[in-house]
Amino acid sequence: MNFQLLKTHLESDSLTDILCEQLKQLDIGLWQLNKDAMHSGMFDEDSLQFSILNTAFENNQVTIKTGIYISEAITPCPCAGEEVAYSELYCQRTITLDMLHQNVSIEQDRN
Repeated sequence: MNFQLLKTHLESDSLTDILCEQLKQLDIGLWQLNKDAMHSGMFDEDSLQFSILNTAFENNQVTIKTGIYISEAITPCPCAGEEVAYSELYCQRTITLDMLHQNVSIEQDRN
């Protein structure tokens, strides 16, 4: 997460695009998508997309409510070498960026 880049764009029209770019850079394991999995829990990481639903700024913290879209393998196992069918998974997370200490925390939302 490039906190300096985010700091320079907090008040700009490009913040949403920059946030989406930066969120894609985070390790996919941080999103804990298995908690929302409906099928195999195996995901196509290249399909990961974000939608920024809300942002709030307070005391060196940015709170972001985001929608996450990703393709989840239904069957067969992608490792079997067969064609894989996918289902689209949608879930929400609340991300808190501590701009002072450059920390990221992610909480699962119930939608």
